[in-house]
Amino acid sequence: MGIALRKWTPLIALALAAQPVRADVVLLDEYWTPEISVNDVVATEIDAKEVGDPTVAKSGDIAAVLTNDTGWPNVRFRGAATLKLADVPPGDSEVRLWYRTDKWDGKWQLQLWVHRDGLTDAGPAKVLEAPFAGGGDDGKLLADDEWHQAKGVPAAAGDYARLLKDERLVTFVWLVPMDGWDKSHGAYVDRCEIVVTKGPKSSVPAPKPLRRVRSKPGAQTAGAGWVWWEAEDGIEQNLPGGGAYGPDTEAQQDLLSNGWWLQHHGWADAKARWEVSVPETGKYTLWARGSGPDGHFRLRWNQDPWQTFGADDFKPVDWTLIRDMGWWQMEVCWAPIGQVELRKGKQTLSLEGLPDCGGMTIDCFCLTSKPWTPKGKAKPEAHAK
Repeated sequence: MGIALRKWTPLIALALAAQPVRADVVLLDEYWTPEISVNDVVATEIDAKEVGDPTVAKSGDIAAVLTNDTGWPNVRFRGAATLKLADVPPGDSEVRLWYRTDKWDGKWQLQLWVHRDGLTDAGPAKVLEAPFAGGGDDGKLLADDEWHQAKGVPAAAGDYARLLKDERLVTFVWLVPMDGWDKSHGAYVDRCEIVVTKGPKSSVPAPKPLRRVRSKPGAQTAGAGWVWWEAEDGIEQNLPGGGAYGPDTEAQQDLLSNGWWLQHHGWADAKARWEVSVPETGKYTLWARGSGPDGHFRLRWNQDPWQTFGADDFKPVDWTLIRDMGWWQMEVCWAPIGQVELRKGKQTLSLEGLPDCGGMTIDCFCLTSKPWTPKGKAKPEAHAK
């Protein structure tokens, strides 16, 4: 795969200068990955299409459902969109969250936490907080099992003063209850965003947020001398949907093969397994498109001995910039992983992250029996046209 860090170049600077300034930010919508849950609350994603009930989501198909028999909904989500603090001035912005709850009528506060290597190495730092007006008395939520939008004005908090305002930061959203203890409840949350309501940036619309990409376990595409499959289409994997390495706009998704990738960023015991239908017995080269790893992981076909790989084991080609953070460029590239003799029929490729794996992403794989020069997300057949 390759290294995700690249030097700043004049070409990248010119391309970014031509883009509109980002103002409004959709923080969470189609991906909800809980990182911290307090007081026994259970937070999970729910898919309106899977459960056959469109009312469980307000925006798109995916929402988060928070359930608790003994406490109150206190959850921090990882993988929210990146932002610059300068683009969402506290006094000129408003945070908004769609919610639906059956019994919990307490008060909620939204806290925005951020991470930036070298500045928050001890962990994410709180920078903004906003008490929600939920529509009920004294700002409480309305517990009528209907969808409502809570709104609040963010104020600087925690480490806001010491952090750089013009650098793009990885964000986390923490929903913190302010009262309403010990109420058994079920609550849904959907589309959390920061909207700039005043000032010169109030007229700049938000980029289109992430769309949900559903996996198709075991799916693949094949042509003469090649087989292609998406990393997210494994028959087994335990990597989370959200994280610091995820794309955070639809435009970034469009640079990936199927709009999504598997990512591992500090996730313990990362595992994935793919089933591949090999068309003919023979020697193949396995190519992977992704970024990282920071440390080591291991791969094997079927029950063959494990092979360990690190960043120095790859010769990346065909770089594509996915997201520029200023201090860090997230890129995706192709790299050959090695040659393997495979029999015709179904074969299994397994991956495991080792303790020092750190961060890595995998967009897709291509198994080829002929020479091939990768070009972005195009499959081999597209090169011949």
